[in-house]
Amino acid sequence: MTVTKSTIIAVVAAFAATLSVGMSASKAAVITGGMTDVVLTSADVLAGLGVTVAPLGTATIESTSPFPTAVFPITGGSVDPSGALIRHDGSGLELSTASASIQLQNFLIDTAGGVVDGLVTIGAGPPVGVLPLFTLGAGATPTTDIPLTLTAGAADALNTVFFPTGGGPFSTSTQIGLASTFPTTAAVPEPATWAMILIGFACLGFVGYRGKAISALPV
Repeated sequence: MTVTKSTIIAVVAAFAATLSVGMSASKAAVITGGMTDVVLTSADVLAGLGVTVAPLGTATIESTSPFPTAVFPITGGSVDPSGALIRHDGSGLELSTASASIQLQNFLIDTAGGVVDGLVTIGAGPPVGVLPLFTLGAGATPTTDIPLTLTAGAADALNTVFFPTGGGPFSTSTQIGLASTFPTTAAVPEPATWAMILIGFACLGFVGYRGKAISALPV
């Protein structure tokens, strides 16, 4: 059987097409940075309850009108057609009163699951663990003005920490703020690009093969 250039390209093209189908289903873009802003619409309510909010780690709180804005650097994650996982390691918020405090850190936004997880620490004790903290509501766009309301577990934790005698005001209807997230991603080659790269390699291989075949002919 004679191996021709067209034969090699046809085989590689078929393989590239198969690879493209698999990549289309599983391709995910890597998140490399960016920022998530949360307008703390609950600031007045929390202040009325004697609860102050302070940034932790690399987080900052900016004085914006009519509510302050907490800013969390994005440290990683991934995004694909099914949703995004957006990490904010090394930053968070501390909620405190004169007698108690709770720290919420390392937020992970899961857009597919509609939840924000975080590492919870109460007072000076060891971390309690990573727990679901906020529920993502329907936003004005997929990435901006997304309402953050407390999960049932987070509401119970805040009531227990700050109102241990009962009658705490926090519930799943308590809105903490409005989130806007702006991740940046690394470029991911399209499946068609991978196919062209493979075909290019095939052509180079064919040229090398033909060169060896010609040099082997008797003079």
